[in-house]
Amino acid sequence: MGAVLAQAFWLVFDPYVLWVILASAIFGLFVGAVPGLTATMATALLVPVTFFMPPVPRLNLYTYPNPASHVGQDCVSSAFNFFGEQPDNRFTDPEYANKVLQSDFEPVRGEKKFGDLLLLQEGDRAVHMCVYIAADIVYTKNGGHPYQPWILMKLDDLMVEYASDKPQQWRVFRKKSGSAGRVNSTVEPGGAAAKA
Repeated sequence: MGAVLAQAFWLVFDPYVLWVILASAIFGLFVGAVPGLTATMATALLVPVTFFMPPVPRLNLYTYPNPASHVGQDCVSSAFNFFGEQPDNRFTDPEYANKVLQSDFEPVRGEKKFGDLLLLQEGDRAVHMCVYIAADIVYTKNGGHPYQPWILMKLDDLMVEYASDKPQQWRVFRKKSGSAGRVNSTVEPGGAAAKA
C-alpha cells in the first residue's frame, strides 16, 4: 500500500501536473474576473482544439456514451471510428475489427503520427487501443463502461491506468494508403491478439 501511495504522490506532484493546476487556476481567475463570462462560455474558449479533429472524436471528446444505447463502445471501436464521419457500430465486433486492422492498416516502426492506432499488448493479449494525437497525447476511451468518457490523455498516464506486472509493449498501426496486404496481429478487446 505504501508503494501505491508513493506512486500517487509522485503523479500528483509531477511538474507537468503542477503546471496544469497553476494554468487552470489562472484561467479560472480570469473567467471569474471578466464580467459576463460564464462557465459555459469559458468552456467554449477551450474547444478550438477539437476543430483540428475528425467529426467523430470532435463530437465525442469529453462526453459520455449514451447509457441507454445497446451498442457497447470500448477502446477498440473508439480507435477505429476516429476518422469516421459517423460512428460505425460494426467495430464492436472483434472479427470485423480484426478484418479491418489486417486489410486497412500496416505496422509502423519509428516516429508516431497523428491518427496512428496504438495497441497495448501483454504477451499475445490485447489490453488497450487508442489513437495518437501529438507529443505523446492520445485520444482514448478507457473501457466499455458508459461512465468512462472519451478523453485526451498523456501516454504515461495511460500506462499507469493499465499497469501490469507482466511485460507490455505498444504496437503502432497506420492506415494504408490504398495498397493490399496483411497486418500480423489481430485484436479482440480483453482477449487474445493472435498472429495472422
